[in-house]
Amino acid sequence: MQTASTYDTMLHRENAALRAQVHDLTELLEAFDLSELHDVHLEAVRDRVFRREIAPDRELLQVYHVERQLQQQALYEALGGGATEKISNVSDNGKSREVPGQLETSSSVEVDVKALQQRVKVLEREVVGLQLHHELLSETTTWSSWSTVDSDDDQTAQVEDAESSSHPTRSAMLELDAHHRAEVDRLVEQEEQASFGEECEDATGTIREQQQQIVELENALATESAKNAELQQLSRRFHQMARKLSTM
Repeated sequence: MQTASTYDTMLHRENAALRAQVHDLTELLEAFDLSELHDVHLEAVRDRVFRREIAPDRELLQVYHVERQLQQQALYEALGGGATEKISNVSDNGKSREVPGQLETSSSVEVDVKALQQRVKVLEREVVGLQLHHELLSETTTWSSWSTVDSDDDQTAQVEDAESSSHPTRSAMLELDAHHRAEVDRLVEQEEQASFGEECEDATGTIREQQQQIVELENALATESAKNAELQQLSRRFHQMARKLSTM
C-alpha cells in the first residue's frame, strides 16, 4: 500500500505539471496572437514553460509502475475470470494513467479489490463447509435408515417366528413404523438439500456482484486513462507550437 500511495502521489504531481504547462502555453499563444512586439511578461512565461520539469522522477515512477502492475496481476489471477489481459493499462510513452473523479485515487480501488478478494475467500470456505456438512448428514441419514430397516426386519422376523399364529397385528405395526421412519428420513434429507441449494445460490450471487463491481471499476479506469492520454497529447502539441513560435 505504501508503494501504491507513493505511485499515486507521483502521478498527481505529473498531471499537475502537465496542466500548468498547458495553461502557460495557452497564455503564450494568446499573447503572440494579440501582438508581435516583444514583451517582458511574455518572455517570462515562455522561459517558465521551458524550464518546467514535467517528470523529474521518471525512472522511479517506472519502477513503481512495474511493481504495482505485478501486484494487480497477482490479484486478478487470484480472483480468476481471465482478467489478466486488462492489467497492462499503460499509455504509448510508458507512463501509467490515473483515475480522478468518482474513484478519487487508484489506491482506494486496490483496497476495495482486496476487500472483495477476502470476501470471496470467506464465501468459498463457507460453501466448502456446507458441502461437507451436507455429505456428512447424507451419510448419517443413510446409515440410520439402513440400521432402522435392518433392526425392524430382524425384530419382525423374530416376532413372526415366535408368535406367527397368535399376534398377526404386531408385525403389521412394525412394518408401518419402519415405513413411517423411512418417510421422515426422506423428508429431512430433502429439506437439508433445499437449504444447502439456497445458501450456495446466495454465495454465488454475491460473488457475481463483486465481479461486476470489479469490471465497472476497470471500465472507469480505462475511461479516465484515455482522458489523461488526450491531455498529454495536447500538451505535446502546444509545446511544439511554442518552439516554432519562439524561433520566429
